[in-house]
Amino acid sequence: MAWLEQHPTSGHFKVCFRWGRKKFKKTLKTTDRQKAEGILLRLQENINLLERG
Repeated sequence: MAWLEQHPTSGHFKVCFRWGRKKFKKTLKTTDRQKAEGILLRLQENINLLERG
């Protein structure tokens, strides 16, 4: 499962997810929620493909 976090002062979004027992975060360098949600959906699709092999 992946989710979005927004930095409180800059407003930039981060995508976060867990793979195994590790938590990963990546700054998306955008303040546009629609763009961030699009990236989140693509990431979730890729994670699902990895889980299916």
